[in-house]
Amino acid sequence: MTQELKDLDITIAQIEEIFFESMLAGYVSNTRVKIKKIPEMPGYKCIEFIKGNLRVVDAFCARSGSNMSYGFTTIWYKGVPIWTMHYGGQYLKKGIPFLKAVLRQTYEQVHFRGGRGAFLKNGINSFKGYQYINKVSKNSDFLEFSGMEYILYKGAQVGFHNYFGGLMI
Repeated sequence: MTQELKDLDITIAQIEEIFFESMLAGYVSNTRVKIKKIPEMPGYKCIEFIKGNLRVVDAFCARSGSNMSYGFTTIWYKGVPIWTMHYGGQYLKKGIPFLKAVLRQTYEQVHFRGGRGAFLKNGINSFKGYQYINKVSKNSDFLEFSGMEYILYKGAQVGFHNYFGGLMI
């Protein structure tokens, strides 16, 4: 553990726990989620999650008429940014429900694979012609990671995201 992390009095396990909790309450949630516009960043929207001294913001932008999207997720502790993930790429609308299902299942199982979905034994890796693939860079973990995910539908790619991030302390 770094000296900065000790000074903040929080563990990596607590940071990882809030990541999974906030992700399940956000984009992949089965319930309606409050999505706010960010006035200082036209075109961006965010989902915010706050628990005690921890704040998680998942901010993203997509232009109408485009399949491209980019965003970032940042975790703050006592107002200090301590972890982040950046992602971007494109998905056809027909692939998004499958993507959300894969991500949701991964987060429910508290399984970190670059902050995205995982190949899970007995998991949703393929369904009704869709296939999810996540290529996480070697030696990636919650502290530092990168990779690329993509979805195929009947063998043709319907979307992808590149991602990277890690601990900021």
